[in-house]
Amino acid sequence: MVRPDDPRVPPGWSERDRVPEPRTILYVETGTHGGGSHESLRTLVSHLDPARYRPVVLTAIETSQARWLRESGVTVEVQDDLVYNRHLPRRFRYGLAEAGRYLGRWWPAARDQWECWTHRGMYRAVLQLVRRQRVDLLHLNNQVVRHYFAILAGQKLGLACVSHLRSFSDWGMNQHLARVANHHVRLFVAHSASTKRMWSDLGLDETKIVVVPNGIEISPVKPLDVRRCLQIPGEADPLVGLVGHLIPNRRVDLLIRAWPLVRRRLTRAGLVIVGDGEPGLRGGLRQLARRLGVAESVYFRPRHPEGARIIAGLDVLALPYRTEPFGRVVLEAWLGGTPVVASRVGHIEDYATDGSDILLAGYEDEAGLAEAVLRAADPIAARPLIRAGRHTVETRYSAPAHAEAVMALYDRVLNSHPGQPNEIAT
Repeated sequence: MVRPDDPRVPPGWSERDRVPEPRTILYVETGTHGGGSHESLRTLVSHLDPARYRPVVLTAIETSQARWLRESGVTVEVQDDLVYNRHLPRRFRYGLAEAGRYLGRWWPAARDQWECWTHRGMYRAVLQLVRRQRVDLLHLNNQVVRHYFAILAGQKLGLACVSHLRSFSDWGMNQHLARVANHHVRLFVAHSASTKRMWSDLGLDETKIVVVPNGIEISPVKPLDVRRCLQIPGEADPLVGLVGHLIPNRRVDLLIRAWPLVRRRLTRAGLVIVGDGEPGLRGGLRQLARRLGVAESVYFRPRHPEGARIIAGLDVLALPYRTEPFGRVVLEAWLGGTPVVASRVGHIEDYATDGSDILLAGYEDEAGLAEAVLRAADPIAARPLIRAGRHTVETRYSAPAHAEAVMALYDRVLNSHPGQPNEIAT
């Protein structure tokens, strides 16, 4: 450190001229599939101002995003976790989580101890990294139920905490957890108005929830030749697809049920489902396609590392989801020039406009979904959708704007008094 009496110091130098060191943010990520939350974290961290903030990342699994950050000079630590270790039997992991939920219902203090024990690897890693890296702020990158152990660790250390709210999953939420989160988390960051409403209904303090939409890199996307890359017959034209982790909530079955209606008018159309998923789900979807007589035109493929380029190579992206707080995949489709069809559920209309940059069908309306796919598959009808979608993503969802908004929240939290949360959120 340079002292004022050092001969190298220019005349007139004072302590006020010292350049402040960047503050350290510890990001905790517990996603188990290397999907949207991991990619959003990579995008945010890569756009932080290094003069203001230094990122440190703690994650439960090794992912391509973690490797990318490490190669970029970011400190990344991977720590095994009993509940979030996808290599352990699913029934065992869910049993641990269910036991914690049961304890929380009848004995809240025991729930806290159970959280610290079942997540002891991640819990201890938080404590150690905070001390070793001189962390100024905890940022929980998923949501409060998944990261409750990190809230307890931050509470033990007396460290300020910010938590993202990235999902609609309330599994394990209760009044005690909401009370602890409201007391210790300085700000909650929701990426859509629907997410904010849901979590406030579950007991989180609405005055501490700030809406900051996701951001995405605004750069050209080179489409992959999906038919060649995924070994799909060349005569499958147009090619409609769904790209993402397969879970019941995403209602792939609705898309398959609508597919015979699409094939009646587009007899050469192909449907590709790209993504891994829960055991047994893919088999059930295959059986459904066979029962409906469309198995020969429905192709199942595993998760692909270049999902955005796969999306850009499709003729239509179809998302018949029941809920999805903020579909990053929609932004990727807009950027890649692919028209999007989705179910009309509250979250979609937070950031997309039916008939302008997206086509919406009523939820569980198979005929309406098929009609929307047919319209989006028409190149002439799709052209204005593609143009409007690209304009939306470029003007409202750029990665630098997202990072700047989050850094502004960090500034408010770190420069404010702990007892003034309402002023922080305004």
